[in-house]
Amino acid sequence: VGMTRREWADDEEDEWGLPPREETVGEDGVTRVVEWSVNEANYAVKTTKLMKVERKSRVVSTGVAERLKWAKFGECAGKPPGPEKGTTMASVEEILVEWIPQKDDDAEEEKEEDEAKKELDIRKMLAADRLRRRMEERKAGVSNWAQLMAINAGADKEDVAGSADASASGAPPPGKYVPPSLRNRDLNAPPGESSDRPQRDDSSTVRVSNVPPRTTEADLQELFRPFGRIQRIFLSRDRVTGESKGFAYVAFDLISDAQKAIDRLDGYGYDHLILRVEWADASRNK
Repeated sequence: VGMTRREWADDEEDEWGLPPREETVGEDGVTRVVEWSVNEANYAVKTTKLMKVERKSRVVSTGVAERLKWAKFGECAGKPPGPEKGTTMASVEEILVEWIPQKDDDAEEEKEEDEAKKELDIRKMLAADRLRRRMEERKAGVSNWAQLMAINAGADKEDVAGSADASASGAPPPGKYVPPSLRNRDLNAPPGESSDRPQRDDSSTVRVSNVPPRTTEADLQELFRPFGRIQRIFLSRDRVTGESKGFAYVAFDLISDAQKAIDRLDGYGYDHLILRVEWADASRNK
């Protein structure tokens, strides 16, 4: 539509006689704005805008929130917060942002809690096992778990106690080296006096497998002592942890005593494992 200017005395804001700006809001929340303007060719142009306002909240850092409160300057000085038409432009460049996934802290915490719970359960189980051992030792009238295992293996209670007394009176302590000239003699006998003990065979050593990690030489001494006099005990240990590697050697004075230990203790349940007792010389086990 062609337009002509009004007289110079008319209102400057309405010099073209354009309709006023109309703004209506529909039931669906959409705002309809109708505006009129004049282009360079003096034609009236009707502009209709449809707008719908949606309010969204987002969490920002403290620095971003503080910058939003800064006072505007320059051409926008005194203007309300928000972008200004004509001075603020939105970037149209495509900016690729590489997102680095963060470590799942919740899963890690849950895993640590499960491991701590398992460790606590193991400690409770071990404490209950130690209490059970002490109760069984008191009930059987022995001083340690190895003596109780020896009694359960078939040894008499008096033999267990008597072997301890005999060891204290005449036998060398476990692990101590005894010269071959003295191995067949009574240690309390005067020098040059022969002993009435029978000759000992050098092949009277047994090998013990499946030894629990917490076993000591004293435990093996208490377990094997009821079957005969022991020359020495060798328990293989880990150099770092000090725990048993699972096998040991027990040397008796007599082959018959070693045979009794094999017959009684081979396949016997010791602690939570099944002992394997056999001749140290593998050729004799065939």
